[in-house]
Amino acid sequence: MNDFDKLKKDWKSVKTTTTELGDGSNSLIERLKKLQRKIITGNIISSILFIPTIFMVGWLWTAYEKGNTLFYGSLFCLAILILFTIGIFWYRVLFWKTPELDKNVKSFATIMIKKLSYYKWITNIYMPIYSVLLTVILFAYFQTILKDADFWFSFWAYTLTFGWAIGVSFVGIKRKRKKNKKEIDPILHDLKQIKEAF
Repeated sequence: MNDFDKLKKDWKSVKTTTTELGDGSNSLIERLKKLQRKIITGNIISSILFIPTIFMVGWLWTAYEKGNTLFYGSLFCLAILILFTIGIFWYRVLFWKTPELDKNVKSFATIMIKKLSYYKWITNIYMPIYSVLLTVILFAYFQTILKDADFWFSFWAYTLTFGWAIGVSFVGIKRKRKKNKKEIDPILHDLKQIKEAF
């Protein structure tokens, strides 16, 4: 009789978890949908902002007559970095259609855990690497276009560009990590509980 009561209790807890997953404005699925909208909106904005940069890289490639291997190499690496980053951002989209939870909740939870862990990986690992690569590429680019400039012009060009790039990256990554801790970590915690329950 005790085993039967325990089984009933376990079944009720699974039913409660499922309800929390699928119903209500503050349910897990609603929070995931809200995050999904944020991701897609952010991706669209990032893609739109990156497009002029790609065109500018193409224009510089054809317009600058004094270009050397370092110049063209930096432009090529910048274009690759931008395209790769756009791809990475779009890969973090959680789902492309409304998930069918009733078919396999555990599988859904596993996929979402993987996606959200990847989302955090972008902030914690990829964005610092991106910032370093961007700084190296800009340095190589400046080595070509500023080779004939006077000392103070070069000094301020390097200082302002790299100061801005490093400052924006540091502040942006720090804010994003804080936001992830507030928004992503609770969802990940709930998903792990659901995965364990099923």
